[in-house]
Amino acid sequence: MPIQIHTIVVGSLIFVGGVAPVALTTSEAHAQPGEVTQGEAEVVYSGSLWIKGSNNVEGMYRVERRAEGVFIVLGDDFKTKKGPDLKLVLSPLAADKVRAKTALDGSLNLGPLRSEKGRQEFRVPDGTDLTRYSSVLIHCEQYTKLWSAAALSEGRVVARGSDWTRKSNKITGSWEIAETSSGYELRLGADFKTKNAPDLRLVLSPNTTTSASAKNALTGGVVIAPLASPKGAQSYVIDAGTDLTAYRSLLIHCEQYTKLWGGAELSLIDP
Repeated sequence: MPIQIHTIVVGSLIFVGGVAPVALTTSEAHAQPGEVTQGEAEVVYSGSLWIKGSNNVEGMYRVERRAEGVFIVLGDDFKTKKGPDLKLVLSPLAADKVRAKTALDGSLNLGPLRSEKGRQEFRVPDGTDLTRYSSVLIHCEQYTKLWSAAALSEGRVVARGSDWTRKSNKITGSWEIAETSSGYELRLGADFKTKNAPDLRLVLSPNTTTSASAKNALTGGVVIAPLASPKGAQSYVIDAGTDLTAYRSLLIHCEQYTKLWGGAELSLIDP
């Protein structure tokens, strides 16, 4: 089904821009912070690229639109260090700009975490305009410490990882691919880092990282784009007609010198 740009209104809750709705199954009944409800849901935002503050945070978050309201869901793989007063917060500041002292400035506090690990969800108050917010935070309100922040990113994450197989050079850092209103988008996390070179390319390859080599890195593959920087957060649009099921790895390849830096296995996440 083609993805269209549109405005979605849920009660008085407004989403602006294109969103690729994806049906999921969750639990039923109204939710308090940390409780799980059921019903058919549409994913409008999701992400997994947490920027470390005082502590690491791991795992997926999703913003789901349901008949009974809008919920932010922390996935089964959510994990962080335990704290005395951890809250889930939506901030108008970008994830790389927010600090402990500004975490609550103009923010929406959605309530305390139920646990430092595992699935939990938080109902967004009716009438909230999510386009006002730019990041999702885990914040220790009692001691004014920002655990971590992630960008509030459009679309549904369909693949992600952080384990890179080294070939000629080391690569570290997290990445994700999301289905958005304009197609697929590759996002590299703030922790991404590798050795610089004059002609590095990001490539989707039909080979696994084990079988990929400098000689076959481009064979049957798709060059997403030149790597803009050897470190830090960055994003790239993948051609809308790309069939991700045809590819098995994400590679970084130096085309000029025919050297394969390394790669990560590409495993799609079930909706």
